[in-house]
Amino acid sequence: MTGHEALSRRNLLLGGLPALGSAATFGAHATGSTPPVARQIYWGNRTRREVAITINADTGARGMGLVLDTLGENGITASFGLTGRWVKAHPLLSQRIVNEGHHLISHSMTHRSFTRGGPGGTALPRKQRWWELDQSEATFQDIVGVGAKPWFRPPYTSTNWSVARDCYLRGWDMIAMRSIDGLGWMRYPWQFVRTRCLNTARNGTIYLFHVGLGSTDPQALGPIIKGLQSRGYGMGSVPWVIRP
Repeated sequence: MTGHEALSRRNLLLGGLPALGSAATFGAHATGSTPPVARQIYWGNRTRREVAITINADTGARGMGLVLDTLGENGITASFGLTGRWVKAHPLLSQRIVNEGHHLISHSMTHRSFTRGGPGGTALPRKQRWWELDQSEATFQDIVGVGAKPWFRPPYTSTNWSVARDCYLRGWDMIAMRSIDGLGWMRYPWQFVRTRCLNTARNGTIYLFHVGLGSTDPQALGPIIKGLQSRGYGMGSVPWVIRP
């Protein structure tokens, strides 16, 4: 392994963690002459030894059963960022998520990037962004009986001011981002994901995990929870970890 490769791996294990002085939220509702935008949440409350567990699902359900079993065994209520098409394809798992008391976040309808999913890699226009939000909400309501509004997580966690503005104008004023991505979707060994997540544990960390497409996050989740518990961390959903 070269020195550069070793440094890159070390940076991954450390998670590229933002400075501890970083703000917990970006794009909070503006006042005065600045147009209001949705609140973009990267961190929870930094004064408590608590973290958020969040799981994204768009293509495939492999590992979702294990994730739900692991959360249930540990008494943890998490946040689930689901696309509308995933909910349509997996109604029983979607209903289980709701029945077990987890928090729902819309991950759009089709997982098109709001910032580069248009023609030629341009941003989606407002009308299409609103369609993605509205269709996901209608799908959630139709299949599991509850919606996710006002909670949204952008596909690819790619956002900017215009996304925050368009979301706000449609009534989606809480954008759940993340502090640390477990990277299991890149098919790193689950042991790597565990070490990365435990190395980056800080008060208010919002973890992002994925199911499907060979992600190793589901296998890492149990060991991560045990490691966090041994360090005195409480775990829950995004609304829980941002409470005052």
